[in-house]
This record gives sequence, structure tokens and C-alpha cells, in this order.
Amino acid sequence: MGGTFDPIHYGHLNSAEEIAEVFKMDRVIFIPAFIPPHKKKEKVTDGYHRLMMTMLATLSNPRFTVSTIEIERDGYSYTIDTVNELRNSFNKGSAKNKFYFIVGVDAFKEIFTWKDSVRLLKNCDFI
Repeated sequence: MGGTFDPIHYGHLNSAEEIAEVFKMDRVIFIPAFIPPHKKKEKVTDGYHRLMMTMLATLSNPRFTVSTIEIERDGYSYTIDTVNELRNSFNKGSAKNKFYFIVGVDAFKEIFTWKDSVRLLKNCDFI
């Protein structure tokens, strides 16, 4: 589940839990964006603070994990880069893992403004 998570809230957590149940997911990985490129004009809380908030908020659910992939990238957080990196990491020697990318409808409405959006839509299932 990608997002700015500024702050993370029950809407994120409840949606992730419901989606995990419906799609029979083993886990949901929350991925806080380091620098969200679509929020250039908005003031966004420091990435490390948002990462810590996300970790604290997801701690009680064993199905939830938090990835530092975009925080460690230390630049703009482009979903296509994250999806490619996660696929390479989780599917080494195998393509058995099914990936879904969970985003809010507010973000998905803008998907055609995202980097490599057409390729992203062809290579990733969005929820």
C-alpha cells in the first residue's frame, strides 16, 4: 500500500485489512513515500517521521509490514521504480508471488500523471 501517510489513519488501516481479507493476502506492505512527486506544492511531514508513524500504527497487525524502500531511495518516490524493485526482490527465481498495489482513489484519479503510467498499469494490478 503506497501513500504519503501524513498522517496514517484508521482509513488506511481499515482499508488494508478489508482488502487483505477479500483478496486473501498473506501480507500488506505499507510503503511511505519519501518525496511524493505529486505533492510538490504541499507541506509534507519529514519522511522519517511518517515512516515511524506508519510503523507504530501497523505494529499490532501481524499481516502488516512497513517497507523503507522509498525512504532509503532518498529522492522522489515513483511507483514504477518501487514496483520493479519489489518484484525483483520477492520473485528471485520464481514468479509465484501475486502483487497488488493499493492506493487511495484520490491518488488513482491522477495515475496518468505518474511516471511511466501506461507501463505501470500493464505490469501491476491496482486496488
